[in-house]
Amino acid sequence: MRAITFYSYKGGVGRTLALANVAHYLALLQQRVVVVDLDLEAPGAHWKLQPATPIEGGVVDLVRAFIDNREMPDVTRWLYDVTMPSSQDGPSRGWVRLLPTGAIGPEYWRTLAGIDWKQFFVGDTNDSSSMGIPFFMELKLRLAQETGADFLLLDARTGVTDLGGLATSLLADDLVCLFILNDESLEGTRQILNAVQNATRLPDSAAIRIFPVLARLPVLDDEEQERIVDTVSERLGITPSPTVEALSIVHSAPSLQVREQILVGDDGPQDEDILYARDRDQLFVDYIRLFNRLLPSGVVDAHLETLVGKTQQRAFKDPKGARTSLNEIARRYPHQHSYRALLEFNRLREERDEEQIGIARDLVRLTNDPKEELVWDIVRSNIEVLDLDLHAEYLSFIERVWRTHGATDLSVGLFLSRGYRQLDEEDKAARVIEILAGLVSDPEMVASVAGEYGALGKADVGLELIGRFPVIQRTIPIQRAAARLVVAAGQRKLAADYLERGELNEQALRGEPELLTRLLTLAGKSDQALARADHELNLIIQGIRTNEFTPRTLSRVKDAYALFAELGRADEFQKRVREHLTLRSQAHVRIRKLIDELAE
Repeated sequence: MRAITFYSYKGGVGRTLALANVAHYLALLQQRVVVVDLDLEAPGAHWKLQPATPIEGGVVDLVRAFIDNREMPDVTRWLYDVTMPSSQDGPSRGWVRLLPTGAIGPEYWRTLAGIDWKQFFVGDTNDSSSMGIPFFMELKLRLAQETGADFLLLDARTGVTDLGGLATSLLADDLVCLFILNDESLEGTRQILNAVQNATRLPDSAAIRIFPVLARLPVLDDEEQERIVDTVSERLGITPSPTVEALSIVHSAPSLQVREQILVGDDGPQDEDILYARDRDQLFVDYIRLFNRLLPSGVVDAHLETLVGKTQQRAFKDPKGARTSLNEIARRYPHQHSYRALLEFNRLREERDEEQIGIARDLVRLTNDPKEELVWDIVRSNIEVLDLDLHAEYLSFIERVWRTHGATDLSVGLFLSRGYRQLDEEDKAARVIEILAGLVSDPEMVASVAGEYGALGKADVGLELIGRFPVIQRTIPIQRAAARLVVAAGQRKLAADYLERGELNEQALRGEPELLTRLLTLAGKSDQALARADHELNLIIQGIRTNEFTPRTLSRVKDAYALFAELGRADEFQKRVREHLTLRSQAHVRIRKLIDELAE
C-alpha cells in the first residue's frame, strides 16, 4: 500500500479537494483507496468524499480508545464507503473508503479537547516512551492488512504540529505539498520542505518523494508563468531530483468559487448554472497532469493498454463503434495514452474536424511536448475546418506547435495571420507575417503574404515584398495582389505610376472588374473607370435578361453596387437593374431583395 500525504502550511489552497480528486481518479483506474482525515481541528474530507452512511466515529475515537485500553482498537470499525459515480459500478471497479476524524458535534470536540496530545506524542516527563508514533504506524499497517488497499491518502493538518510532522515524514511515501503565491505561504513551505528532506526515516524505508504544487494561480501567458515558476523554485530551493519533483501548477477555477465539486470521474458536475466545461477546464487538466506524475506509471498504463487494445481489435469490424469507445476512454481516462490512441485512430480513418485539434491540444497540455509529430500532423490536417468563432483559444496552441516545428509551414502561418486578424489581434498577425515574408518565393504564396500586409494596413510593405521578385511580377497572382495593395494604399500617385509603368496586365484582372475600376479611379482616369463600371453593369443586365443565375451572381451584384456607390451612381445602378427584374423568376426576386437591402 502506497501512502500519499497531502499537506499545506496554510489552509485555503485546495489541499483536500486535490486529495478527493486523486481518490476518484484511482478508483476509476480500479484501485482500492483508503483516505484518512488527520486535520482534526478543521476536518473536511467527509464533505468532499461523502460517506454512503452516517458517520459515527473516526480517528479521534480510535486514539481515545487506544489511550484508555492500551491496545489497538478495530481500525475498520469507522471506515465508510464513499459514494462513487454510478457508472463505476461493477465487479472490477475500484473503491474509496474514508476514515474521518469523527462524528462532528459537541461530543467530538469534547473528546478531542480531552486528549493530551503532547503526552500522547512525547510521553511523560519521567517516561520517555510515547504512544503517538507507534499508534499511527500500527494504524497504517492494519489498514493495509485488513482492507487490501492499494493506496492510503492522508489529509494532513496545516501548520507545524506533531501529527502533521508524522504524516509528512514517517507515514508518507510521497508528499504533495500545496501552497499559494504569498510570502507567508512560501516561507512556511520552504521550512517544511527542508525539515522533511532532513527528517529521519524508518530503517529500510525509501526516501520520501516530494511534489511541490503552486496552487490557485490565475491563468497567465506562458512567459509570465515560467517567470513565476523560476522565481518560486529558486526561493524554495526546488531542484528536480529523484526525491524532489519539479514545481507543478494548479490554477484557480472561477467555477469552483460558486460551489466546490469533484472534477475527476465519470459523471462530472451536473449543475448547468455553473460556468464549467469539464473537458476543457484548466484545473481539470492541471489535476490530471499532477496525478500522472504522482502515480506509478503501471497503475495507469496497464489499465489503459487493456482497454485500448480491446477496442482496437474490433476496429475493422466496427470502426464507428471503436471510435465511440475510444472517445469514451479518453473522456473517462484523460491520459496521454488514451488521447494518442484516439488521434491515431482518427488519422487512420482520415477524420477531419475541429475536435481533433482540441484533443491534440489536451494531449500537449498533459505532456507539454508540442514537438510530437502526431500533434503536428493533426494540426496541419484539420485547421481548414476550424471555426474560430467557436474555438478562438486554439490559435495560441496552433502557433506554439507551428513555431516548435520551425515556423516554416506557409499554409499554417497564413491561417494564423488571418485568424489573428479575425480576432482583431493585429500585432500577433504582423508577428507571424514577418516570419512568412522571409520564406516565400512561390507566386501564390508571395501574393498571399503581400495581401496579408495589405489587410494589416501595410500596403507599402506588401508592395516592397512583391518588388523583391521581378521574375514573377507578371504572373496573375502577383498582378492581382499588387493591384489590391495599390488600391488599399489609397495613394493617387502610386496608382498612376503603377499604371503608367505598364506593369499591369489587365488580363489578370478580368475576373475582378471592380478592382480594376477602383485602380483606374484612384489614378485619376475617371473616364476609363466609368467605362469599366458600365461594362460590368451591362454584363449583369445581360445575365438577368437571359435568366442566367450562378452561385456568384449575388456577390457580383453586391460588388458592382458598391462600386457604383463609390462613383456616386448608386441610384442609376438600382434603376437600370430593376428595369429588367420580374416577379416570375425566383432568381430575379432574390436579386431584387438584395438591392433593397443594399439601398437601405
